[in-house]
This record gives sequence, C-alpha cells and structure tokens, in this order.
Amino acid sequence: VFDIISNLENYAVEVQLCDPLIKQEEIEERYRPKFKSLDDLAPAKVVVYAVPHREFQRLGWSGLVDGSLLDGPSTVLDVKGALPKEGVPKGVKVWRL
Repeated sequence: VFDIISNLENYAVEVQLCDPLIKQEEIEERYRPKFKSLDDLAPAKVVVYAVPHREFQRLGWSGLVDGSLLDGPSTVLDVKGALPKEGVPKGVKVWRL
C-alpha cells in the first residue's frame, strides 16, 4: 500500500489515508499526519480500496456513496477485488486487479 501512496504522490496526487486497524507505530513518520478516520475523509474522485478489512467491507457500495466518500462521477480501484460486482452505483467506474 505504501508503494501505491508513494507513486501517487510522485504525480502530485493529494492522498488521504484511512486504515482503522493500523497502529501509529507501524506507520512511517511521513504518513502519520495523513491517516484519518472514515468520518474525517473528504469526498474524492478516486478511491483506492486496497485493504478489505471488515470495517470497509461493511460499507459496501452504499457506504461509499451515502457516506459521501465518492464525489460525483468517480473511479474506485478495487485492488483486492473485495467489492461486490453487482450494485455498482451509477457514475462510478470500477477497476479491479
């Protein structure tokens, strides 16, 4: 995941990070201020769904949309293929690896 973050930052992408299971001491110093709770994330045009933790799985598509994590027409990169293939909200493109 940290490789993904570094690559996005190399392209001057503003990155927000959220992982409810990660411990602060496990995070590299330069990433610590960027980690936020789900409630503190700003809406985004692109969401990289990289870790299929139970907390994220419970959100499903409705949680991403209703929780205002997606900002209008958006793209979700589902790295682990954890999101359901059915029920993709209108205006959302999904890329799976």
